[in-house]
Amino acid sequence: MLPLTFANPADYDKITGNDKVAILGLKDFAPGKPLTLRVTPCLR
Repeated sequence: MLPLTFANPADYDKITGNDKVAILGLKDFAPGKPLTLRVTPCLR
């Protein structure tokens, strides 16, 4: 589990438990460096 802090706190409520989340640029991840997430909504 990875704790996340959103740049826009309102975005937190846009993600549901069934959505798929991809972390972009994870191979370059370093402490203090922001990550970008791609969220694909579950259509079911």
